[in-house]
Amino acid sequence: ANVVQQPVSAIVATRPPMTAAPAPPAHVPPPNMNPCEYGIHCQNYIALKQYAWSEGHLQHMQQFSHPIEPCKYGRECHAHKRLIGSRTTKEGYALADRCHELTYHHPPRERFSHAGAVD
Repeated sequence: ANVVQQPVSAIVATRPPMTAAPAPPAHVPPPNMNPCEYGIHCQNYIALKQYAWSEGHLQHMQQFSHPIEPCKYGRECHAHKRLIGSRTTKEGYALADRCHELTYHHPPRERFSHAGAVD
């Protein structure tokens, strides 16, 4: 039969333009949590941002949501890597890592299958 073939340039020209995904906001509240009435002025939140780790601060952050800023280390954050690997030691950095994880947003990590392909 008579099949009319279009040049590749005609096919590409009919595609809608690709747009970049919108950037996430600087402060992303965690889903499904109770917002803290003090927000960024919360003393627990402020203490954790000043590296004052405690079980009390951790419990408050687990119970209430606060604004979350992206971690400046991103995918290279050592605290996040330790938590992902479930690494804990007697030195006590696990508390600091857990507090850090609730205070800053970290990008999702790629998972690799046994064959080396990205899931």
